[in-house]
Amino acid sequence: MVESENGTLLWDAVVVDTSKDSTGGVNGYFVHFKGWSSRFDCWVPCHRVVEANPANLEIQVSIPLFQLVTTIVPSFINLFKCSSNL
Repeated sequence: MVESENGTLLWDAVVVDTSKDSTGGVNGYFVHFKGWSSRFDCWVPCHRVVEANPANLEIQVSIPLFQLVTTIVPSFINLFKCSSNL
């Protein structure tokens, strides 16, 4: 799993390659996002790659709901309020 750049989503991904520094330590991963075209494959820093364990899977499922409640629903309500004032 790969965390989005802004930290708000977890994407299903497969590590295709690793980049190592001169001491042999990993400093990045080349990932393919499951279900996406290979044109979206990219290098990501180590801190954005997380294990697909039960806790992270639960977070992945809960994030879209959180975004729906905090962004889409208030926007819809504001749109409704504005149109009802006409």
